[in-house]
Amino acid sequence: MQRAVFDRSIVDGYRTSKTEGIAVTALGRKLFAGTGDGSIVLYDCKPDTVGSTSKSSLFNRCGICLMIYIVFLLGFTCSVVDSIRKPMKEKKPVADLMVVEVCTQIYILGYARSQSNSLSTLSVPTQSWRALIGIVDGVVTAFDSQYSQSLGAVTEQKGSHCYSVNEQSRFLVLANKKKLYQYAWQAPGFVPIREYNLTDTPKSLLCVRNGVIIGYRKHYECLDLITGNATRILDVEREHKMLIAEV
Repeated sequence: MQRAVFDRSIVDGYRTSKTEGIAVTALGRKLFAGTGDGSIVLYDCKPDTVGSTSKSSLFNRCGICLMIYIVFLLGFTCSVVDSIRKPMKEKKPVADLMVVEVCTQIYILGYARSQSNSLSTLSVPTQSWRALIGIVDGVVTAFDSQYSQSLGAVTEQKGSHCYSVNEQSRFLVLANKKKLYQYAWQAPGFVPIREYNLTDTPKSLLCVRNGVIIGYRKHYECLDLITGNATRILDVEREHKMLIAEV
């Protein structure tokens, strides 16, 4: 018996043809579409809501209360805002689009000697990383997802066919033939860290904090980014199209 694991919503107003990939921001306000002719189209999305149904409180280790509102959606209405990248003469498709949204905050605790003897907190936002990343003309390229400007590209690795990003560690790994390259995001671009020799050409990648899950034609490996050691974790009977996702 088949089970539905995702709720389906209708997106009204989407008109981009030859779509190769889609990426959406965390709140669904922006949608990016990569096409087969090399263009990237930005849509502005507005959810059709039927109202908040519940709210709950969660506490992190600092004891800060977070209010989470759960909203049911009937669908989205989107409209074209801009073209981040125009169609190119070579008509190479834009592949593997994804949106990265990381905003680190430091919480400073302060004790005020007064009649209430209160404990106060001051939130200081640090460097944010909001980027649209994809493979453009065989090069892993980053754009500012807020202002639609180019942030940088790993031009020395032209011909890369797959990549993965770990948002918390700000690591990017990409595969070029039988080699894996590790980069760190330091505004305004990627800084090379290390390269690894692989046994075969990867089909898919998933970067975690200190390692990479690598999907080959008939098996999976876990590569430790600290030691460089690889461990075989799964074998499959025949070659298949792989997609690795962290849930």
